[in-house]
Amino acid sequence: MANDIWTIQAALDWTVGYLERKGDENPRLSAQWLLSEATGLRRIELYANFEQPLSMEERDVLRAYVTRRGKGEPLQYITGEVGFRHITVQVRPGVLIPRPETEVLVSEALALLPAAPKRVAADSLRPDGDFGEQSAAQTADGDASPGEPGPEPAEPPELLVADLCTGSGCIACSVAYEHPLAHVVATDIAPEAVALARDNVAALEL
Repeated sequence: MANDIWTIQAALDWTVGYLERKGDENPRLSAQWLLSEATGLRRIELYANFEQPLSMEERDVLRAYVTRRGKGEPLQYITGEVGFRHITVQVRPGVLIPRPETEVLVSEALALLPAAPKRVAADSLRPDGDFGEQSAAQTADGDASPGEPGPEPAEPPELLVADLCTGSGCIACSVAYEHPLAHVVATDIAPEAVALARDNVAALEL
C-alpha cells in the first residue's frame, strides 16, 4: 500500500491481514482499535466512513501501531489508556493493565459502603402562601411546626478506603469517582505504579 491511497476500508483490510499473519488472536478487533485510535474515529464511525482517505500523519501513526501490535504488544499499552467502569485510565508498560473482572471488585467494595446521602430540597411556600405538608422542623409530639427552621443536617462522615497494590489506580479512582464521601488512600511498592496512579488521579480531577 506504499503508493496507494489509504482509505479507511483499505487500511482496515490490510491491517487485519497483517495481524492475522502475525498470529493476533483477534486481528479484526485489533485492527479496528488501532485504526480508531489513529484516526480519532469511534469504531462504529469507521464503517460509516469507509471511503475516507487517511492523512499522511494518520498513516504513519497506524504503521507504528501495527508494527508494535505485530510484535505482541498489548493494545492498551499502544493506545496508552483503557476504559474501566465509568472512567478512562492511563496505562503504561511496567504496570499491569486493568482486567475486566476487576470492575466486579469495585462493585463489591461500593456495596460495602453506606450509600451517599441524597440532597433534599428545602421546604418552600406554595403559590397560595401555605407551607407544604411537612416542614424541616418537628414539634415535641412529632407534628410539623410550620415556619420554624429545622436543625442543621449533620455532616456525613468521611469514609476511609484503602487500596493496596493500586497499580494504575483504577480501583481507587473508581471508588473515589463513584462515591463522593470516600477518601481513598492508594499505595504501591513500585514507583512507576505510584507515578501512574498519581497521573490518573490528576487527569480525573479526584
